Amino acid sequence: MKKYGVCGILCLCLVAAVVIAGCVGTPPAENKTLIVGIGENFPPYGYPEENGTYTGFDVESMRWIADRNGLDVSFKPLPWQDIVKNVADGTVDIVYCGLTITPERAEIVDFSNSYMTVNTAIAVRPDSSFTEKDVLSGNVSIATQSGGTSHLWIEKNLNETGILAAGNLRPQPTIEDAFSMLAAGTCDAVIYDDITVNAYVAKGVAKKIGTIETNEQYGVAVRKGDTATMQLINNGIVDLKASPAWQELLGKYAITLS
Repeated sequence: MKKYGVCGILCLCLVAAVVIAGCVGTPPAENKTLIVGIGENFPPYGYPEENGTYTGFDVESMRWIADRNGLDVSFKPLPWQDIVKNVADGTVDIVYCGLTITPERAEIVDFSNSYMTVNTAIAVRPDSSFTEKDVLSGNVSIATQSGGTSHLWIEKNLNETGILAAGNLRPQPTIEDAFSMLAAGTCDAVIYDDITVNAYVAKGVAKKIGTIETNEQYGVAVRKGDTATMQLINNGIVDLKASPAWQELLGKYAITLS
């Protein structure tokens, strides 16, 4: 049998530890600040308060997970059209802000387990006489957030079928901009996820006239191959849902799950 000195044994142990660490993924550094991408103005998931700090259901959920794991967290508002690419290119570590899991996005990033199911809703001004049939028959102008799954749904089901004229689809940088158009009378309806529409209905700036069952699954986008962060998020979501904080957050933001 070959004999090894103490130094040799230590070196072998070190190499083995490195190999094992490489197999299971590198855990997040203790002092790492996790950079979380969120929409620029996307209630109730992430939006600015009057003092400029961001709050919302997903923002508070991520803070809860970070606190439980001893991590610092920083939120970076980003244009929605590029938000998935910003995970892949390292601008942010994750996106945690009402992001639907789609096959196209999953080619660019990895997704956590789903934490919420949403449908798509149709909203008009509170004094409007437009009906769901009017909207889905293409007899109105429609605003939505550019680059979102509602935008893609309208293009596929209304534009490409010839029901809605191309000029009557008016995608906006943020959903706040879309509802501002609705309030100003520069569009007739907004189509977007039902939980966000409910938030604007609660403000008294819109009324909901219909729901489209799209059964979208929300997940957290993580850079491909980042198994440590993925494990952190998946475990954190499980822990959050098992804690009283989950129901407290749902109540605080008036969210009724599908």
